[in-house]
Amino acid sequence: MTPEQQLVEELHERFEPLVGLLPLSNQPIAWSWIEQAAARLSLQLADPQDAPEAALEILEALDPDEQWWRTPLGMEVARSADVSGRGVTQADAAKILGVTGGTISQLVHRGTLPHSSDGGVDLAAVLERLVRLERS
Repeated sequence: MTPEQQLVEELHERFEPLVGLLPLSNQPIAWSWIEQAAARLSLQLADPQDAPEAALEILEALDPDEQWWRTPLGMEVARSADVSGRGVTQADAAKILGVTGGTISQLVHRGTLPHSSDGGVDLAAVLERLVRLERS
């Protein structure tokens, strides 16, 4: 599945309850707008200049869980999203990277994964590590 296909599917899933509240005659228009938004965001995500903003829009629209980051769309967003200053718990960092909590504890203890300003693990560092692992 391509990141664009995944985005369309996830937006459909996310907004299906809301679109279902519309009169039947308006639902095709709503789905068309959602698909247009997915196409626009996919194009922007592929453009280095527009990618950071598109990545943040995607994160706001989908509010993904930790495992999502290892999906095709999640990896694209991980490469582009400016999440500096955001933190996650060690448990969430472990889920994002697909490792144990003990591994995260060791990485934090060694300073390989820095703390965020809120005392968690720096999400930007976690995503950088995820992208590096994916490339190797």
